[in-house]
Amino acid sequence: MWFVLIPLAILFFTEGVSTLANNPSYDGYFKKYAPVGIDWRVLKRIAKIESNIGLNPRVIAGAVSEDGKSYGLMQLRLSTAQDFDPSATIQKLNDPEYSIKIAAQYITWSKSYLLKYTKLKESDFRFLEFLIKTYNQGVGTSKYELNIKEVSNGADNYWVKYQNAVV
Repeated sequence: MWFVLIPLAILFFTEGVSTLANNPSYDGYFKKYAPVGIDWRVLKRIAKIESNIGLNPRVIAGAVSEDGKSYGLMQLRLSTAQDFDPSATIQKLNDPEYSIKIAAQYITWSKSYLLKYTKLKESDFRFLEFLIKTYNQGVGTSKYELNIKEVSNGADNYWVKYQNAVV
């Protein structure tokens, strides 16, 4: 009997994963909230890195990230979310649409910051790289890295993950 149940369980699990990962409602949210001038797939790739587009078991359970600081599909810190919505809560961050919305606001703000406080221009070939790295390491570290023209930390690994994220 178990030899029938195990293949059925595997089929059910993989079909559920496939459906969740390719949830068209997530694509709708990515498209809806994508910052002006930024392709919606940028948000989706970040979600792939941060939570495997919601498939990370911690995200499914609504639990905090392994580092104990981030929540939801886009793995945002509560303090970061509260910069854009003072009423942000952990429960709200665990809502995929809300998580994407706040992440998009953070990316928009980061884009403005990089354009205003660094020598980067949107047309620079490394602009997207630093925008993505800023999502991971924050604007201060990105600004520091740009000013000293050296690799500062693990955000380079984040950039490589972004480039390799298949969505």
